[in-house]
Amino acid sequence: MPFNRKSMGHGKKLLGQSVSVNTYTISGYLGSTNILSGSLRNGNKWTADLSALAAGGSIGGSVSAGFVPYASSADTLADAGLLWNDTAKTLTVSSSVAGYPSLKLKNSDATSFASGLIVCDETDSTRFEFGFNNNTDENYIWAYGDYPIKIATNGNERIRVAGDGKVGIGTIAPTAILDVSGSLVKKVRTVSDADDAFTTTDYHVHMTNARDPGVTITGTLPTAVTGKEIIVTSFVVVPTVSGENKIFIVPGVGDTINGLSTTTINTDADNNYDTFIFRAIDENEWVGAKMEALT
Repeated sequence: MPFNRKSMGHGKKLLGQSVSVNTYTISGYLGSTNILSGSLRNGNKWTADLSALAAGGSIGGSVSAGFVPYASSADTLADAGLLWNDTAKTLTVSSSVAGYPSLKLKNSDATSFASGLIVCDETDSTRFEFGFNNNTDENYIWAYGDYPIKIATNGNERIRVAGDGKVGIGTIAPTAILDVSGSLVKKVRTVSDADDAFTTTDYHVHMTNARDPGVTITGTLPTAVTGKEIIVTSFVVVPTVSGENKIFIVPGVGDTINGLSTTTINTDADNNYDTFIFRAIDENEWVGAKMEALT
C-alpha cells in the first residue's frame, strides 16, 4: 500500500516500511513518556512489549494497600495468601504469622442472625452452618435435613448425633437420647466428717464419718427434679472415746425420701461401707435404695 507520512498526523511518531509490503514496524511514543513498540501484519492484531511502560509493566494507576488483589504498596501486587488449585478446584487460605488465624469471618450488622460459614450440597441446598448469631449473642452449629453429625479423631468416628437427635459415643447407631458404648467414668466428690448439702451437679458423693467422739453427719439432697439420680457411698468408723458415728440423708425442703423425712444409710454398728442410690421420681419425691454392702 502507498506510504504517506501525512496520514500519521503530528507528534512524536515514527513509521518505517519493512521489506515485505504487507508488514509494518511501528515504534514511537504513547503519550509523552510511555514507550510502545510492536508490529502489525495483515490479519494479525497489534502486539506490544509492555515492559517498556512506566513502572515496568505493573498494574499502574492507584491501588490501596491491603485490598484483594493484595497491593503490598501502590501499583505493586504481592501474594495475598490465597491459593487456587484449578485441578482440584480448591481454595487455600494461609497465614505465615504466629498467633493469627488464616480466615476471619464477620458480619458487621448487629441484628444479623448469621455470621459464619454455610455448607451446601450439589443442589445448592444449605446443609450445615457454623457461626455466631449477632442478634442473640449465641455460637451455633446448625445442620439441616435428616442427616447425622459425626465427630472423629485420628481418622475414627468418636461421637455421632443422629438426625433424630440421639447422641452416640462409641457407637454409630444410638438408640437413646445418650447411648454410650464403652467405659464411663463419673466424678466422685468426697465429704469428710462434716454435714454437706448436695447440688444438682453431683452424681456421686462419698461421705466418711470417723469422728471421735462419735457424731451424726447429714447429707442433704438437692430439690427433687424428675429423673435426677445421686449415688452416695459411705464409710463409718467406730469411735474409741464415746458416742456413735452415723450418716443420715435428708431431703430438701418440701421433699421426701420414700415418703419419709430422713434415711439412715450407715452407722458404726453396720458394715463399714454402704452404697445408696437416690432417684427423684417427681418434683417432690425421692426414692432411695441400698445397692450393696461391703465388709
